[in-house]
Amino acid sequence: MQAFDERGGPPRRTVRLSWGLLSAAFSDDTAGVRWYLHVESGEIVRVVEDEHPPGRLLDAGFIGIERARSKEQYRWMERYIASLADRALAAELARAISGKQAFQRFKVVLAAHPGRTDEWHRFRSGQLLRYMHAWLRAHAIQVPGEVPFVSFAMDGDEPSPPQGPPRGRLDALLEGLSAADLEALLALAELLDLNARARRNQLR
Repeated sequence: MQAFDERGGPPRRTVRLSWGLLSAAFSDDTAGVRWYLHVESGEIVRVVEDEHPPGRLLDAGFIGIERARSKEQYRWMERYIASLADRALAAELARAISGKQAFQRFKVVLAAHPGRTDEWHRFRSGQLLRYMHAWLRAHAIQVPGEVPFVSFAMDGDEPSPPQGPPRGRLDALLEGLSAADLEALLALAELLDLNARARRNQLR
């Protein structure tokens, strides 16, 4: 099924896929490994290139998933630093990412500040989702119940005060969601769970 882009772009293909697997594909930096998406079925496969030449997959209707390059991921760190209200920490992180081994030094500085590593992972998840959306648009792919961008409070932000008991707020929220919204919410939970598991595995 195809839908025309409202902005006059090429027709978009509607493809059902797993947001969790798509997130894993974009997050996998393993050398010699590539992920592919079938543009009709939504199937996502992980391939070791030395064992499985990609030509057959491309001929079968798959396209290679283009992971964010180091330059793009470096921009994510810059955006995180720019968003910090703690300017002393921002200055420390800015010095850390200047020069070689920027990613490693960035992580070391964050680890010295309790709570900042988790905050960075949440911020990075939002940047990854934005990149995934852009990649799908570039390939004229529309996904039913797309996962929305993730947002969270940074330093200096004032969260809205809670209204009513938590369970009552949750019930009211769920009642107001459509089936597509519920599907997107479950996919987002799956994505965040995969990211959390990946971080725990890295710490082992």
